Amino acid sequence: MSAKQDDNTYTIVYNGQLYNAKEIRDSLKEKGYTFKGYCDTEVILKAFMEWRK
Repeated sequence: MSAKQDDNTYTIVYNGQLYNAKEIRDSLKEKGYTFKGYCDTEVILKAFMEWRK
């Protein structure tokens, strides 16, 4: 899965389960992120984009 932010493209390959995905998704939505689906992979990718430091 890939996502763009500004001039950067982020790519992730992930096979697992994120147990607090809903909470993280809700936090990211409050920051203005949108989601195409409901998979954990997209949540992890967008979380990295936001909190990568």
